[in-house]
Amino acid sequence: MLTDVYYIPQLRSSIISIGHLDERGSEVLIKDGVLRIRDWEQRLLAKVKRSQNRLYLLDLKVEQPVCLAARHTEEPLL
Repeated sequence: MLTDVYYIPQLRSSIISIGHLDERGSEVLIKDGVLRIRDWEQRLLAKVKRSQNRLYLLDLKVEQPVCLAARHTEEPLL
């Protein structure tokens, strides 16, 4: 899961900070035009080829947050 992704309204895309990934314990490797991001357990999070304009564009599907709620009602006092 990628968290704390920068959102800039004027851009059409969000930006992921490589420094932030590093601080969170992720490994970032760029070699032969391919960017790989692994989590602290070495699971591959992303593998992206460099585009012609030298950007690494990662197309992500954003999941909707799940909110679980519970409600408790007390018995009326007599």
